[in-house]
Amino acid sequence: MFARKPRGFTLVELLVVIVIISVLVALLLPAIVGSRESARRAQCQHQLSQLGQALQTYESAKGHLPGYRNSFGNVPGLSWVAVLLPNIGRQDLWKSLRMGDFSANGFPTPAVGLQLAEVTCPSNPRPGEYCALGYAANCGILDGTTMPNPLPNGPPQPEDASHGVFFNHDSSLIPVANQIKVRTDRIPDGAQRTIAVSENLQAVSWMSFDSSNLPNAVEVEVGILWADSPGQCGRINQCLKNPPPLPRPSSMHPGGVNILFCDGHVEFQADDVDYLVYQHLMTPDSKKAGLPPEQP
Repeated sequence: MFARKPRGFTLVELLVVIVIISVLVALLLPAIVGSRESARRAQCQHQLSQLGQALQTYESAKGHLPGYRNSFGNVPGLSWVAVLLPNIGRQDLWKSLRMGDFSANGFPTPAVGLQLAEVTCPSNPRPGEYCALGYAANCGILDGTTMPNPLPNGPPQPEDASHGVFFNHDSSLIPVANQIKVRTDRIPDGAQRTIAVSENLQAVSWMSFDSSNLPNAVEVEVGILWADSPGQCGRINQCLKNPPPLPRPSSMHPGGVNILFCDGHVEFQADDVDYLVYQHLMTPDSKKAGLPPEQP
């Protein structure tokens, strides 16, 4: 008897197998990518939660939240992140600032080019950027601007504690007696309804020295703002490809951004939220800030 030769795959069978594998890859790949993004988003939320704890520790010690811009000794223009360094486990950098350890270019020697994982979201690591910052603080309205007065025929009102949470605490520019300082337990609209910190793709530097000495130069680099109208790029996740700075919430997460509220909890806010809702979330006292009531 003759032995039968082993039968190989036909061309049609190979094509069927290839098609099946392609279909399986097409079905599984989005799930794999989605699970990775979910993990990055969760890590980002955890980092914001840690920043919330650092803010609470700072407030407990000082009696108020830090400014978006601060000074310490002869060091002006320190961002809200810089003064939180001792509370996020970076006492080494804070000690360097306190000791006045400066290089020839005027920046603290250990901080030059330093990347802090604590302040950059894994979805937007920004490798190679100088002191990259992925989160921005609620700075209310732009310094030097005014908003409509809620009182009939009242004059436009300058910025006060009803408009935002983080203000200019740089004593080289603003006398201590004139600085606006916020306590979370005295927020009229409630700390759980007031934004403290948000993701921001176009924030600039967690150190944020400013050689121009312009009061709002640091504000737009490390903060998010609101206005009487959103304009072209004022809404969440608008103008994502614009160069920095751009002071509004933004992220690489599909559909929205992670936001830390003043009571310490973190939420994922959809990017299609009505701008009036965003304004209310930004203002500690929306009525005094002159905002109309939210629509039911």
